Amino acid sequence: MVESIAESVNPLSERNTPGSEQEERLPKVTIGLPVYNGELFLHEALSSLREQTFQDFELIISDNASTDSTADIIARHAAADSRIRAVRQAENIGAHDNFLFVLSEARAELFMWASHDDIWEENWLEVLCDCITPEDIGVRGRIDLTRDGQVIAEKKPPDFRRFDFARCFLHNENDYRSHYAYSLFNREKLLGADLESFKFEYYPDALLIYCLLEQGSLRTVDQTSLRYRLHDENLGLQYSGKWKGWKKILYRIHPLRYYLAYVRYSRRPLTKLSIALLIPVKHLYAQFSFWVRGGKELITGKRAV
Repeated sequence: MVESIAESVNPLSERNTPGSEQEERLPKVTIGLPVYNGELFLHEALSSLREQTFQDFELIISDNASTDSTADIIARHAAADSRIRAVRQAENIGAHDNFLFVLSEARAELFMWASHDDIWEENWLEVLCDCITPEDIGVRGRIDLTRDGQVIAEKKPPDFRRFDFARCFLHNENDYRSHYAYSLFNREKLLGADLESFKFEYYPDALLIYCLLEQGSLRTVDQTSLRYRLHDENLGLQYSGKWKGWKKILYRIHPLRYYLAYVRYSRRPLTKLSIALLIPVKHLYAQFSFWVRGGKELITGKRAV
């Protein structure tokens, strides 16, 4: 179901050629970048990754059958950088399967998903490689929220220790913990998590973060950051964008299936019971938070970030 974007440029099919240099020496980090119709921001993202001070990485890009100039942008960068391995899906396989595809192609000890519309500080990989510990499943830097090229807020997701399930479940989804999906991960631990949770249709990244805590801690460090663009094509805004105005105040309630998913993806019986008992607490807290958030947006006329 996949084809090389440019057969003459680092095709994936050549990665395990017997006796090749690629087979003899693996990079320290694999960056997986899934993309669909990313022509507006992709060039900046790829340039940002290629200019990292830490250079020992491979970059796997999966074009999910884009219909714009994404393939051309990828081909130009791949022609200029031998660390890039590019593949084009023959048909759109969906966003989450594309995320899992680039992970399945990774070879390095450490792995990072990259979004096609982010920009990373030059020391992002260097800092995270230095900071990750055996107790962590993943570490990441701060988030600089940008709109129209201007930084409008700085965010730091809360740290979560391994097995910190109850605290993670009770946290408001607006705490930016879903951005831990773009951490630098211990790849072996990441593969040990229940990655099927990432295919859930409602807040899949928040559910994924919960499942990752089975394998290790998640931490945010202050020494580096990335720029996260706020724009109408953000996947998160696509999920929540329909809830505006009075709808946000009256109806923005998590569906029961979302709460029950946390119970289903909990591996330990005691954790399952604890999360089930916490569902009413979570529901009331979440609804109150949505009321406050929606009310502020109506009064100020500004979207909360």
